[in-house]
Amino acid sequence: MGKPVMAAAITTALAFGPIVAMGGVLTTAYGIGGYDQIVSPMSIAIGWGLLFSTIITLLVIPALFSVAHDATAFLNRVKMRLTRQELQ
Repeated sequence: MGKPVMAAAITTALAFGPIVAMGGVLTTAYGIGGYDQIVSPMSIAIGWGLLFSTIITLLVIPALFSVAHDATAFLNRVKMRLTRQELQ
């Protein structure tokens, strides 16, 4: 599950470099090799947004699905116990 997300994040970060100059998002963002008043803040936003969305996609979303699955299983067990008690 994580390989396609990581591949997309890495290729996006590397492909952004030729738009500005040699290098990637971080070299452009923090002025390594030159600083541009318009492009540098944009590349900072793209770089941090890419990092944040990758973390959300790889860690938070699977954790929420796991919690939802556990909660559903717990509620099904409670429902089964209640129906068993009603039958007795």
